[in-house]
Amino acid sequence: SIASMPVAFRGDESAFKESLATLPATARALEKAGIGRCITHIMPCHDALTYRANFRQHQQRLRAIVSILSDHGLRFGMEYVGTQSLRNRRKFPFIHTLREGLELIDAIGSDQVGLVLDCWHWHNAQDTVEDFKWLKAHQVVSVELNDAQTNIPRAELQDGRRELPASTGVIDTKGFLEGLVRIGVPAPLMAEPFNQAIRDMPREQGIGRIHASLQRAMGLINACSARAHGVFRNLSMEHLDSLDPWYGLRDLCRGHSRPDSHHGSGPDCSLELLPPRQRRAGLDHRSPLHRDLRRTPPGDQYAPPRNPALSSGHLARQTEGS
Repeated sequence: SIASMPVAFRGDESAFKESLATLPATARALEKAGIGRCITHIMPCHDALTYRANFRQHQQRLRAIVSILSDHGLRFGMEYVGTQSLRNRRKFPFIHTLREGLELIDAIGSDQVGLVLDCWHWHNAQDTVEDFKWLKAHQVVSVELNDAQTNIPRAELQDGRRELPASTGVIDTKGFLEGLVRIGVPAPLMAEPFNQAIRDMPREQGIGRIHASLQRAMGLINACSARAHGVFRNLSMEHLDSLDPWYGLRDLCRGHSRPDSHHGSGPDCSLELLPPRQRRAGLDHRSPLHRDLRRTPPGDQYAPPRNPALSSGHLARQTEGS
C-alpha cells in the first residue's frame, strides 16, 4: 500500500517544523489503514541552495521524517527527477540520477528508505540498465512506468507531457523491467502517464487504455519472469473502476503482498504488480479521506493537483474515527 508523504520539507524551516508536527498523527492513521509505504519526489534544482547545502537540508529533514514513519512501520520512497528541462528552470541543479539518489539514502542512514524508480526519469537522467549494479533490491520502494514522445530530443522533453507505458518505444521499458527483475526487486508497479489526451477521455475509456498499456509493458518481460505476468493477469477491470484517471493508475499499487502464498525465489518472482486493497479503514479510492493522502503540499509545483481543500488533520480525525 502506498500514500504520498504529506510533510512540506522543501520550504522554509518554520513551515517544515509545523508540517512535521502533524506527521505522527498521519502516520498512525496510515498504519491503521494498512498502508506500508510513503513516497515523494526530490526536486532536481533550487533557486538559492547550492548542491551541498541542499543535500545537507534534505539529509536532515528526511532523516526526521523517516524516523517518524519507521515508528509506524512505514517505508519511505524518494523519486529522483531526471527531466533536464525541469532541472534547468532554477539556478542550482540537484539530485537527478539513480546514483545520486542512492548517495542520499546512504546519508540518511536507514534501511527504511529507498527509491521510487520511474522509467521516465531513469531515461531522462541517461541512466541505463548498467546502473542497476549499484542498486540493492530492498532499495526500491515502488516502480513507475510511462513512455516519451517521439522526435523530441531528450533535453527538450517536458515532464508533464508523457505517453502511456511501452507505447512509443523511446524508453527502454523492456530493459528497465528486466533489469529490476534480475536483481529481485519486490516493489509495486504502476503507470504514471501525464497525458492530456487520456485525461480528456471518458473515465472508463482512459482507465482501459492505461490498463492495456500496462499489459503491453509486462508482455515485454522475458518469459522467465512468469510471476510478474501471473500477478498482472490476475488484475481485472473490477480493481480499476474507482481510480482517478487524472493521475493515471498511480493508485493501482495500493495493495499488499500475500504472505500466505509461496512465490518461490530468484528473479522469476521478483517484480510484483500488487492489486489494490479496497475500502480498508475508509480509504476507498473515491473518498475524501483517500484523496487527502494524495494532496500536494503547499508550494509544490511539480506534482499534479490533488484536493487542497482537505488537511492532514481531517485525514487523521476521519481514520481514527473509523
